[in-house]
Amino acid sequence: MSQRLDYLDNLRWFLVLNVVGYHATLAYMSLGSYQWPIPDDESHVIFDGLARLGDIFSMPSLFFIAGYFLVPSLKRSTNIWIFIKKKILRLCIPFILGIVFLTPINSYVEEISKTGYGQGYLSFLVNQYYPGRMTADHLWYLMFLFALTVLFSIAVSLTMIKRRKSSDKKDLQGNGAVNTTPPLRILMLFFITTVMAYFISSGVYIDNQWLKIGQEGIIRIQLSRTPLYFLYFGFGIYASVKNLDFSASITKSGDLGMVIVTTMVVIGMWIFSLFFYKTPLLIENSYIRFFNAAFHCATILCMLWLLLSIFSKKYNYTNRFTKLMNENSYSIYLVHMPIVIVCQYAMSQLEISALLKYSVVVLLALTLSLVISHFFLRQIPGLRRVL
Repeated sequence: MSQRLDYLDNLRWFLVLNVVGYHATLAYMSLGSYQWPIPDDESHVIFDGLARLGDIFSMPSLFFIAGYFLVPSLKRSTNIWIFIKKKILRLCIPFILGIVFLTPINSYVEEISKTGYGQGYLSFLVNQYYPGRMTADHLWYLMFLFALTVLFSIAVSLTMIKRRKSSDKKDLQGNGAVNTTPPLRILMLFFITTVMAYFISSGVYIDNQWLKIGQEGIIRIQLSRTPLYFLYFGFGIYASVKNLDFSASITKSGDLGMVIVTTMVVIGMWIFSLFFYKTPLLIENSYIRFFNAAFHCATILCMLWLLLSIFSKKYNYTNRFTKLMNENSYSIYLVHMPIVIVCQYAMSQLEISALLKYSVVVLLALTLSLVISHFFLRQIPGLRRVL
């Protein structure tokens, strides 16, 4: 089992590194920086494409992998309440520690960058951040993942109990055989479901609109994309239960066909975004909103399936490097944002190209995040159990 899942572990840390790269692009977009904390006069159109792509597929893919691992994790636990207790330690404790010690760094550097705030960090914490400006920032993922995990784990546990009571001898995770990929009609049905869900939700809530609960967003929910995260988490559970074989091709041309299809979808999404993304038409015109939903959901599914296919065939192994990255991927995600923000602020003081700034920020953020995780955080006995 563990060998079969090595590629998912590898894909997970790859996606975490992609999130770091995505956050690094946001200061250098030519079409606007998503109200990013660090404004920079240097920009390049390439970062609009990279940011849009990273923004679309990274988080649904991480939710898919989390869903895939849910059933095996449940089966290793004595009961569901012990499982949930472990998830509280794994997700909620880092979340609390993060909004106390990590995200205030983001807010402080933003205040310096945008308003020229001249007070010290401790003064900012005591007088501004803790009294009324606490925010989860990128740590929203932890609480949302916790909510989905609890919800789906209860549903899966009830299903397991029901099967045992009905004397069903088949295990919830199948008969142990590796199946082929689902029929194309299953993927199309899932794709259509995601398109309709996102089409409806993006009509009710503006894309990238956040529901912020408590101060400046101690709890943050990305309303328009919540249905997609829910569906991909559930799809991960389905893939795990059915033992899907992602190395089996769903196109006659194999991975080459998937590369061609994915490339066409991504290019289409990018061209569409250049004309319509963040314009009133995306909200007011139902046809444009539908095409946006179709490109958005097609990009997620194609990118995820292509990566699953490639990683299952090429990277289904573990070595010292992959083990290092897998062990540290979670804490890299936790600590990377303040490092990215600080590095972007430092780079904003220099008159060099956006491409060079981005390269330096990514290199420093990845290196420092790994160093802090491996040589500091994971050496603390209490934290090591959580991380």
